[in-house]
Amino acid sequence: MRPTVVARYVGLILLIGAVGMMTSALVGWAMDGQAAATLAISAVLVACFGAFPMVFVPRVREMTPRESLATVALGWIAMSFAGTLPYLLYGAPFNFINALFESVSGFTTTGSSILVKIQVLPAGILFWRSMTHWIGGVGIIVLALAIFPSLSTVGHSLMRAEVSPVALGPKVARAREVARVVLFVYVGLTLLETIALVIAGLSAYDASTTAFGTIATGGFSVRDGSIAYYHSVAVEVIVIVFMILSGTNFALLYGLVITKGRPRGGTTTAFTYLSLLAIGTVAVTLDLQARLHIGWANALRYGAFQVTSIGTSSGFASADSSIWPGGSQAMLMLLALICASAGSTSGGIKVDRIVLFAKLVRARLYTLGHPEGIAPIRLEGRRIPEEAARDAMFFVVAYLAGVLVASLAVSLTGVSLVEAASGTIACMGNVGPGLGKVGSMGNYASLPDVAKLLLSGVMITGRLEIFPILLLASRRFWR
Repeated sequence: MRPTVVARYVGLILLIGAVGMMTSALVGWAMDGQAAATLAISAVLVACFGAFPMVFVPRVREMTPRESLATVALGWIAMSFAGTLPYLLYGAPFNFINALFESVSGFTTTGSSILVKIQVLPAGILFWRSMTHWIGGVGIIVLALAIFPSLSTVGHSLMRAEVSPVALGPKVARAREVARVVLFVYVGLTLLETIALVIAGLSAYDASTTAFGTIATGGFSVRDGSIAYYHSVAVEVIVIVFMILSGTNFALLYGLVITKGRPRGGTTTAFTYLSLLAIGTVAVTLDLQARLHIGWANALRYGAFQVTSIGTSSGFASADSSIWPGGSQAMLMLLALICASAGSTSGGIKVDRIVLFAKLVRARLYTLGHPEGIAPIRLEGRRIPEEAARDAMFFVVAYLAGVLVASLAVSLTGVSLVEAASGTIACMGNVGPGLGKVGSMGNYASLPDVAKLLLSGVMITGRLEIFPILLLASRRFWR
């Protein structure tokens, strides 16, 4: 392990944050003139911290797996701490704990918030808040690989350290090219949604910040009441469409474009993902109509939006789902555990692992009944090594165990069990809203500071998919 090498590339990651802060300063200056200086000072400070190790440590051609994992994990942590600067320099309602929670929630695209009143904050601060979504959604390493040529030599190992293994597959060639493909889809979807929302009647500011939250599957809004603020079916439909696209494997979307609608793979998991959203929408719609006795049109409108929002880990809200019937809430929490596809900006266990887990169970049941038989695991027409399927099983078990332990820890701080469990599920899956006070129209402001710190750690753990954080906490890792 070479700490100086890790410090160099963590510093390079911080430069991305500095650019985002300066961009937000310009927006703040143009919109209302407030907080522009705060954001500009923050940008300069973060840029200095980022540039310092790059001046004294030369770039390297190779990084060890441990160095790559340390760079990614510490990069996310450092970016989260750097992201607190604009909030802290601005002042109330941000103390250090609240600023850290909001920053971590932004970069991990969780969308959980401590803000009670959003619209009272300056436009620049809110734009930075949404910008953290956009930076974190594509992945700070993926973004860095696409921008900085100096990372091309170590891109392969860094890509494997950050991106979900089930999205990468067995081989990753030309990591910088892969990063550019992902960024192409990411920027393209952002621009398309922004244009669509402007046509639907939103201002450029509202449209762009909403697009940041949608494409990153984050959920931060610049308005009190989230998407419900706009009272627009057109806006809701546009956001639903782009949430679904953002929860789809970007490689599949790119393949659909370059092959003119003839994908070369990924259709099985995509079909499963869309089927789960459809089943959830139907179930919630029926439950709302039967239990709350609202019209079919409104039941479908609210059900489709909330199911898609939670099922893609976006976290936007068009209604207060915390007062919905228990059946609808249970469906939302189930979708919050699974979320969408690997290779997207979504969090959670991911549909791909659920598919592999199901195939492994089916194969095991077959071999129990036919001891002499062989039950190969196939996906998309190709044979999947049993080790890959077992890795998916181990992740699912580790994920659920992490949710259980963290829920118990948060509940010990005095938070009710429902809010602790649903909040933990929402933070681990980078979904945002839970149930009760932390529901879709609520916030995390009333939680004890210890609970906020715990959930901040849970958000980063979920975003990095558990194992990098566990390795970082291991004493052996640093030897």
